[in-house]
Amino acid sequence: MLALKSGSGPLPRSGPDDNDDETELLALVSAGDAQAFRGLVDRHLPTVLAIGRRMLKDDAETVKNTLAGLNAASGYLRNMLGKRLHIHTLPQLHFLHDVSAARGMAMSALIDKANATRAADFDEDKDEE
Repeated sequence: MLALKSGSGPLPRSGPDDNDDETELLALVSAGDAQAFRGLVDRHLPTVLAIGRRMLKDDAETVKNTLAGLNAASGYLRNMLGKRLHIHTLPQLHFLHDVSAARGMAMSALIDKANATRAADFDEDKDEE
């Protein structure tokens, strides 16, 4: 999993009014409005990340190819961020593979297993009394 964090959940559905809002936001972003850009990111980032999490696997080859692609595009991404952020110095972008989510899920599974075993042992002890 890549080192981007956001809540995941059901994908937002678009209604008829959302298209007008979207067109308005895009026009404001094109004019350089930073708040409109933030609104666009806030609206779509959870969906993009949720889709990415579903599509990307954690195997070594996928991770290697994904990091290679992101690092190859880092100049372009940095350029686009620079145009939108209007800051004097923009740091270099570096992408790393983040295993903390997978490690956390594995630990959670171990804790659940330990709790289930403990509950079963407790029930056995209770039955013996």
